[in-house]
Amino acid sequence: WTIQLVTYASEEYAVKEVTQLKKDGFDAFIIPSGKYQQVCSNYFETEGDAAQMLKKFKSGSRYRDAYVRKVIR
Repeated sequence: WTIQLVTYASEEYAVKEVTQLKKDGFDAFIIPSGKYQQVCSNYFETEGDAAQMLKKFKSGSRYRDAYVRKVIR
């Protein structure tokens, strides 16, 4: 499980977002999806663990549309 924070059409913007998230202490990464770049944060063993972290992301104004999703590592 992971938290998808934001999607960009520009790889440049996605990389900048990931860089900032890593500076803030998150395990951020990009999942390419066609012409879009999905910026995600952290890996979680369970959906519930991810949901707990999602609450923290959503409490700020930057990632209000973030959501928990399955990810294959």
